[in-house]
Amino acid sequence: MRVYDVVVPASELEQKLKAKLAEVQPRVRINGFRPGKVPVAHIRKVYGPSMMQDIINEAVQSSTRESLDKTKARPASEPTLDWKS
Repeated sequence: MRVYDVVVPASELEQKLKAKLAEVQPRVRINGFRPGKVPVAHIRKVYGPSMMQDIINEAVQSSTRESLDKTKARPASEPTLDWKS
């Protein structure tokens, strides 16, 4: 078993979330708002947690792939995550 520590700064995750929110804002349709005019704060409230989960998953996959390529290791199974705040 090998253990790798991957540190992703919260500021980087926040920046990616803001970019994702800005990307989807013109296409979001929510009742009570005109198409494309939904405030970013409301989109973040409704879809923020699921978007952040997607961003974290992408970060974990890319960092795992980079570490495995760097060490030329072959994974026997999917990595397990241990969250540290």
